[in-house]
Amino acid sequence: MKQTSFIAILLTILMLLLVMIAAVVFLVQRNQELTQMVEIQSSDQETMVEMSEDMATDLAVRQAALESAEATREALAGQITVDQERIQELKEELSQTESSLSQAESEIQDLAIQLFIFSPKDGAVVPPLEPVELFVAARSDAGIETIEITIDGEILVRYPSEGQPTSTIRTEWAPPEGEYLIEAVARDGDGRLSEPESVTIRAAFSTPAARTSALLRLTENEVIALRFPEPLETMVQPEVVEVNPDDLHQLLLTGRGVEESPFSDDDVLVLQALDLLPADTDTDDLINPAYDGTTLVYYDPDAEELTFYEPGDQPETFGRWVHIHDFTHQVLNETFQLDALEISSLDRDARSAVRALLEGEATYLQYLYAKGDYLEAEQQSEIFEGLSAAASNTMDDLPPYLQDEFAFAYSDGLLFVQSLHEQDGYSALNEAWLKLPESTEQILHPDRYRAGDRPLPVTIDPLGEDFENWRLVGEDVLGEYQLRQHLQALGLATNQIDQAATGWGGGRYVVYQNENNGDLILQLRLAWDTPEDSSEFAATYGTLLSQRYDGQGVALPGGDLCWEGEDATCLLTPAGDILIVRGPDLETVNAIVANQ
Repeated sequence: MKQTSFIAILLTILMLLLVMIAAVVFLVQRNQELTQMVEIQSSDQETMVEMSEDMATDLAVRQAALESAEATREALAGQITVDQERIQELKEELSQTESSLSQAESEIQDLAIQLFIFSPKDGAVVPPLEPVELFVAARSDAGIETIEITIDGEILVRYPSEGQPTSTIRTEWAPPEGEYLIEAVARDGDGRLSEPESVTIRAAFSTPAARTSALLRLTENEVIALRFPEPLETMVQPEVVEVNPDDLHQLLLTGRGVEESPFSDDDVLVLQALDLLPADTDTDDLINPAYDGTTLVYYDPDAEELTFYEPGDQPETFGRWVHIHDFTHQVLNETFQLDALEISSLDRDARSAVRALLEGEATYLQYLYAKGDYLEAEQQSEIFEGLSAAASNTMDDLPPYLQDEFAFAYSDGLLFVQSLHEQDGYSALNEAWLKLPESTEQILHPDRYRAGDRPLPVTIDPLGEDFENWRLVGEDVLGEYQLRQHLQALGLATNQIDQAATGWGGGRYVVYQNENNGDLILQLRLAWDTPEDSSEFAATYGTLLSQRYDGQGVALPGGDLCWEGEDATCLLTPAGDILIVRGPDLETVNAIVANQ
């Protein structure tokens, strides 16, 4: 019994223990559930806060949009009011215009012939040199036969209208600077004239700069119309070799660009060997504004006068006239693509010929413009007064040879261009740019250019091995013009120079210098058009050498002659050519001759 009670108690205790365990488990689970619920509620609360903030932002945006829409509505309402007022104004203006037209039509019907100038308005100020529209209308029951417009009494246009009852005329006129009276009159089919109608206008520039620009444009247009009266056919050009336009002047004159010195020490030695520069000349003596375009040249073929001048700031007519020269360069460069010329590859004589064509044409257009109908008499006087005022003596610092070399392109170049133009017009000049002159002989004798007389190739054998201490200083083509300068330097009279040099067919010079003592060797070889030309030159040059050496030359086997003094010169005639060899002594010259 006691055992049974114990078991019962034990079971009761176990049951209580199980109940307690179950209660603990239940409490733990409940605690976890509560914790999860708290976390969920916390997350929901954060979400609600974010949604609340988003709703507040959206509400603010909507409020701003509402305010903007309200402002736009108010602005549109204001604009509608303005537009309605403007529409009303336009209606009133239209009504007034219709009334005026009706009144004008009534007045026209009451008159036999009526004339109106609609444009320009009386008192108008217009830009000079720009087109102004002239609009005139006339009416007559008998029909309008003519309408005439005059400017300061000079007839601008007389328009036949074929008898229509109402006729209008529209034309353009570009007034120079000044004030003008424009008048119009009409004649009807019954021979009756209208009362003249007139307006006064003034053509004035807004600023001095506008005035200068407009006058230059006018001059440029006149020059283009003068030089190219007919459009050129499209030309196929060679591949362009880029040349800085600023280099063109000096490239043609010296073969070097503006970034280089126009002369080297060797250039000076060559010119000294050719008797074109004094022995004490150095490169610094040859620097001059002539080479950078500061000093210009004008040759007047009528007066046969050559003027060196530096334009500077001169009166406007003279300034416009000077501008023609550079503008012509620009037009010729663009039209005939002078940049395509490989100038540095041309020989000296060919460069001089091309330069003569370029400067000659620019100077010729200046001449034609000054002598033509483009200027009033007082403006023409202003040009030549300006030329006199701008005359420069800066070229006096250069040796005579270089003065002549510089001026050759302007004077002889102009005469060459003038000869082509007077014979075949501007088409001949266009052809000259497509088939460039190749020698100064062609410039001096335009008929030689027309005949296609090309310079003959001339070569000079190099010095032999015995001349190892001699270095080559320079060699190039000796053209007819430079030959003439050489003869002039030796003292030959002008008429004799022309006789001796005419007939030149080709030429070349070579100059060497002894590296030990600075002595020079000069070799000239000249080809001639005919044996008679060669013989004539040989006789003339022989006389010059006899004067130079104060004695007759010594004959060599074969009839050639040599002279000796402070230096020595031999005159030879190989194969019909002329070969001139000058050296420090006769032994040196004979050694060169033996090598030919």
